[in-house]
Amino acid sequence: MPDLPNELIRVNKILHDYTAIHDAIFKFSWRKALPIPGLFKPTDFGAHLKDLSRLASRLTTLSSALKADSESFEGSHQYAAALLEAVQALREICGRFYEKSQGNPGKYPMAEYNADRPFNPASVVKMATSLVTISRLGPDFRFRTTLYTDGTVDLATGILHGSLYVIGSGDPAFFYENALLIADKLNRSGIRVVEGDLVVLGPFYFNFSASREMSAKGFRTTLTPETWTSAAKTAYPRFLSMRSSDLMAARTLPPAAGQRLARTKFALEGRTKSGLTRLRRAPSPRPARRSARAPAGRRRASG
Repeated sequence: MPDLPNELIRVNKILHDYTAIHDAIFKFSWRKALPIPGLFKPTDFGAHLKDLSRLASRLTTLSSALKADSESFEGSHQYAAALLEAVQALREICGRFYEKSQGNPGKYPMAEYNADRPFNPASVVKMATSLVTISRLGPDFRFRTTLYTDGTVDLATGILHGSLYVIGSGDPAFFYENALLIADKLNRSGIRVVEGDLVVLGPFYFNFSASREMSAKGFRTTLTPETWTSAAKTAYPRFLSMRSSDLMAARTLPPAAGQRLARTKFALEGRTKSGLTRLRRAPSPRPARRSARAPAGRRRASG
């Protein structure tokens, strides 16, 4: 095996030095993270910047020599050129860090920090989506989840003889608290038991679920305390706070606010042998046959 040219050996030495500088800048170390006297050792970007400039200068000379040498190993020039490109890129990054460490915002504007690097924006992305939503829908827009029934209510027994229709409008923030508020409004409207189906129509999202069937099931289990999940139980105090605020705003706060739902059983009882409510994707009730006025027997239960 022939000996490596001296120029290629020097390139490998520069690669070793480049790797050491790269790790010194980016590799995690408690000495760089914890400002403890005697232990803390900040990164010296100025020294690294000078070292990288020297490496780039040496690589430029070596790359030219390898390119001019007709007897050099095939690909050695490309190897040196690729390493030179990496050194120059790290030198540029190190220069930006150095300018920032010197406290000169004119040379290192914070708005350009990591501007060319991909990253997970996390909750910051909500600013963009909120801006688009407000510009498209307006600041006063409200999503509405509407309830309808095709049956009648027996106020003496609190039974709704008929199905309960939940028509969503795509509310992206419909959670346990909202389901509890609907159950409470039904209770205060005199409805304790629904003898019929729970029918969910339109875009309806419950706890960020994009599945209408799963959203309907989650909504169903939240309406009855006996089927509450641990998350629904955790949401109950927040519901009480929201309910009290709504009632105070409407100036209709009854005695013992917020406790009625805890004492009242609100159940959706289906007509199956198991007694469970059937959850199904039912089509909208014959919209082509509707007149301008809602058909007789269909009554809005809550809005």
